[in-house]
Amino acid sequence: MEKIRQNIGPEGVPTEAACIPIPDTVRGESVKAFIVLNREYVEKISEKEIIDWAKEKMAAYKCPRVIEFRGDLPKSLTGKILRRLLREEEDKCRGNGQ
Repeated sequence: MEKIRQNIGPEGVPTEAACIPIPDTVRGESVKAFIVLNREYVEKISEKEIIDWAKEKMAAYKCPRVIEFRGDLPKSLTGKILRRLLREEEDKCRGNGQ
C-alpha cells in the first residue's frame, strides 16, 4: 500500500494520502485511497481524474477503485498517518464494525 500511496496522483496534487484494502466482490480486495488535496486543487480535480491518472501509471491491481477526499488524515502524536483508524471508519460505514 505504501507504493500506491506514494504514487497516488500527479506531482503536487495530493499533500497527503493513505490507502487501505476494502472488500470487493469480484477481486476479493481493492484499494481505497484517502487524499488530502493541495489547496489549489480543491474542487478542481475529481475522484475520476485521480483514478484515471492512476490507471495510466500503475498496475491494475494497485490502482485505487475508490477515492475519498478529506481535509485531513488521522495521525499519531509523531505525525504518522493512522491507517488503522481509517480501516475502522470504513468498516463502520460498510456495516462490518465489531
